[in-house]
Amino acid sequence: MHILITNDDGVMAPGIMALANAFSILGKVTVVAPESEMSGVSHALTFLKPLFARQLESDSESICRYAVNGTPADCAKLGILELCADEPDLVVSGINGGLNAGINSLYSGTLGGAREASFFEIPSFAVSIEVLQKGKPDLSHLEWASRYSSEIILKLLELEAPKTTLHNINFPIASLQKPAYRVVPMETQRFNYEFQKGLDPTGRQYYWTKHSPSDNQRQQDTDISVLNEGFVSITPMGYDLTDERHLANIKAVL
Repeated sequence: MHILITNDDGVMAPGIMALANAFSILGKVTVVAPESEMSGVSHALTFLKPLFARQLESDSESICRYAVNGTPADCAKLGILELCADEPDLVVSGINGGLNAGINSLYSGTLGGAREASFFEIPSFAVSIEVLQKGKPDLSHLEWASRYSSEIILKLLELEAPKTTLHNINFPIASLQKPAYRVVPMETQRFNYEFQKGLDPTGRQYYWTKHSPSDNQRQQDTDISVLNEGFVSITPMGYDLTDERHLANIKAVL
């Protein structure tokens, strides 16, 4: 088995290293990830400058590592088409330091990398874990989530899922004490957004975006609700953005 691994936290992030080590037990691993953090870039691609891939040293003969000056989606595409000696059997993006659930999934570079792989009809998975301090996941948590996510992914590979399906997997801290998962849809209630304003040292006005869960997030049996209950969430996702319900209404009128 050949596994391509990417992320949006950067090629040196502890989450991607833990994931690569866990999956190297299953087969050959090629890591292709951004050379620096790319959180929040969603599915952005690089068009206005060339991409460069720099091969890094690896402590394992079964793991090949590349750093790319691009986004997670760039890395997935470049890995599949150029850097992998043969087409990967699956693509895993993560482990992201911070949950990617609900509407925040649309902003996630972690999901962007996995979604790009789904365009190639390769089984793709995004894996994220809750952190107690932003950007600083506990190494033991990452190792546990890497092992458990590999077990979940192997089970999902046994199913005949649509070839373009992306599976979004999130681990709350509480799941370390209660390792159980729920298969649920994405919550669609938006977050509360605001900007913290201030002046930089030169007197220029700046705006720093902040967000928090909306008071309206009361949907049950969604990724957000089961994560709050301490369960691992698994959400199958597609990339067809057509609003089928409204499509028929428009056809009836026009």
